[in-house]
Parts: sequence; C-alpha cells; structure tokens
Amino acid sequence: MLRGWRGDAHLVVLADNRLGPCDCNVLHAATGRRPPPIVRATRQWDDGGWSAATERLVTRGWLETDGTATDAGTAARERIEVETDEHCAGLWEPIGATGARPAELLRPIDEAFTAVGTYAQPS
Repeated sequence: MLRGWRGDAHLVVLADNRLGPCDCNVLHAATGRRPPPIVRATRQWDDGGWSAATERLVTRGWLETDGTATDAGTAARERIEVETDEHCAGLWEPIGATGARPAELLRPIDEAFTAVGTYAQPS
C-alpha cells in the first residue's frame, strides 16, 4: 500500500514537471539512482526511446550530451522526490515523520533482494 500510494503521488509530480515515462527513467538513471542497464532492462526502453528522452533532457539543461546529469538535472530530480514526499505526508503522518518502522520492516526484504543480485547490472 505504501509503495502504491507513493507511486501514484510520484506520477502526479512527474506530470506536473512535464516528464514522460522514458524521460523520468533516463533522469533517474543519470542521477545514479539505478544503473542505466537495469533501468533499461526492467522498463524495456529501446535505443530510440532512450535517445529521444535523453535529447529532451539535454534540451531542458538537465543532462549533458553524454547522458550525465547536470547540476540543474540533479536538483530537479531531488525536487521531484521532495514534492512526491510532500504529497505523501498524509500517509506518513500517523507512522511518524521518519518512517522508521516501515523502513525497519522492509529492510529484510531489500537485503534479500540485494543478496540474490536483484540490483546487479545485467551482463
């Protein structure tokens, strides 16, 4: 439920920032959140879609032509995360500002995914 709520809020923020599905994935990868090969493989973006999204973000000044994030792109990505969290405030308020309990409960799941290589780059 928590992930679904945050995901819905995130889509609203992405739309408000005029970021399409591939654009947000390219920015996500460029800012080091996940390695580009994993993002591309899990979201199945082809070369044409990835290149077009990269060009749109270069035009906005959020990426360099080599696909690395600019300072403006990194700041935009952080702002998007903050705005998403702000949309979720009503959900997190009863749990506590730090969300420590849900993080504590989810940690073993994340550790299990990490241990079996879920986040490893595809070869």
